[in-house]
Amino acid sequence: MFNKNQHLMQANMSTALNPRTPRLLLAVIILAICGVFIHGLYGYSGVDLVSVHAFGSDDAYISYRYAKNLFDGYGLVFNPNEYVEGYSNFLYTLLLTPAFWLPQLPIYIYSLTLNAILLALAIAIFHHKLKKQFSEQQSIVGSTLLAANPFIWANAATGLETMLVLVTTLLIWVSVDTYIKTGKRLDFFYWLFFVAISILVRIDGFLLPLIGIIYLFIKEKHKSAIVSLIFVSTLMVIYTIWRLYYYQDIIGNTYYAKVSGDILDRVSSGFYFLKENAFRGGLWLYFLAVVFSISNIIKSPLIRLQNINFPLLYSSLFLLYLVYIGGDIYYERFLISFFPFGIYLLLLHIPSNFKKPYIYIIFACILFIQSIPVIKDHRFNYQSKKYDAWIELGLFLKQYFPNTTLATGAAGKIPYYSELRTIDILGLNDKHIGKLKNSLIPFHVGHNKYDPQYVFSLKPDLIATWIDPNLDMRQGMYKKLYQREYQLKFLVNTTRVSQKSNIIDVSTADETTINSLISNGYNYGVLLRLKE
Repeated sequence: MFNKNQHLMQANMSTALNPRTPRLLLAVIILAICGVFIHGLYGYSGVDLVSVHAFGSDDAYISYRYAKNLFDGYGLVFNPNEYVEGYSNFLYTLLLTPAFWLPQLPIYIYSLTLNAILLALAIAIFHHKLKKQFSEQQSIVGSTLLAANPFIWANAATGLETMLVLVTTLLIWVSVDTYIKTGKRLDFFYWLFFVAISILVRIDGFLLPLIGIIYLFIKEKHKSAIVSLIFVSTLMVIYTIWRLYYYQDIIGNTYYAKVSGDILDRVSSGFYFLKENAFRGGLWLYFLAVVFSISNIIKSPLIRLQNINFPLLYSSLFLLYLVYIGGDIYYERFLISFFPFGIYLLLLHIPSNFKKPYIYIIFACILFIQSIPVIKDHRFNYQSKKYDAWIELGLFLKQYFPNTTLATGAAGKIPYYSELRTIDILGLNDKHIGKLKNSLIPFHVGHNKYDPQYVFSLKPDLIATWIDPNLDMRQGMYKKLYQREYQLKFLVNTTRVSQKSNIIDVSTADETTINSLISNGYNYGVLLRLKE
């Protein structure tokens, strides 16, 4: 369908002849940065119409808390003197730590800025890769499709490590392809350096280098693949020894908390996750590009693995991994790499002799398709004045209930802003709950483990979680269990509209009043332990 040499020749000539390329790339990067800040300041990180996702995702603040405790001298811990690895993004947490040298700068703004810079770097890397293989127009079009993607902005604005993962993924791709092409020792060292970075980025960061090693084997770089495998194994052993020494665990607690449940339940959940996000996040076109590329290889008279490229190999294997673990709760977060890889695969199937108008027409169509889901996605209901219920509750508890113990399933914003010792009801930061063998509810990735009796046995002063009109609370905190030792003290407004009183004391209110408040959006409750 196309001539690769023709693509490459056209790319080199057009890039050399047109001095506008750097200015166009800069404009594309500025567009992406503006998109990130606009979404962070005016958009949301959740599709449901509640206010708890107004300023980033809750899990991001778990990492913020670890970073703050590290800065304050307590170490990488959730609660001082309690060693649990409740984060899954070691390197990103370290990158957050310098933020606390600037106490006047909100941690979320720091994180937003860091993610915007990382996205700009990702676009520059992606463009660098494209211009080596495609024409100038195709390279700019590809970069713009990545930069003008509202779902990329939304994921950067969560405050999570997603943009760092994107940068690392692109660097692994570029470095392994460069080494395969040149065979130079220096390029191999670059590849190994980015492998080391990947291992530190996420708890499952070793998967990306392993895919790269498989790619090296496919491209018949057997010796380099074996050396790389030894390198990855050595790093993982060193990392595990450190983890065992520091946390007394061989793997992060988040693994136990999230990868649980029956394999069939996880696979079913994983397929549902892919189906939902293929359409919600505008990814279906890029999934089709992966399927089409695979079918082209299969239809070849001589099926040769050597025809596979890294984006296709990564996409195929990583999809299997996502299905195995049951997907993720944060929408298309784990699928962000499919945007650049999907764009690359689409560009591969655009004939090199296409005229400019046709390229721009295709570009406009793809941009339109990937943006359509925004219409129905509540993350893009931009508001000039936002209210975050969990941040407000955290600040409230810090002021009125200092030096108490809190138990909550929202282990990010409330603990971060309240600065209270916190029991994580969902087990990300609690070894007992995280390592429970049996799930208490049908599989829901990251939210299917809890132990109310264990939480009550620890006698927290406060318990905060979602509440139903019948006064039963989530995570097994049923009224019949808590009413002996706790009273419902506060209800919190979780709608996206701030009220005159967002936190209401209902300790003396009758049940009819309480039910009315819950039905009208005050559906997050705070229990207060009764005095003995």
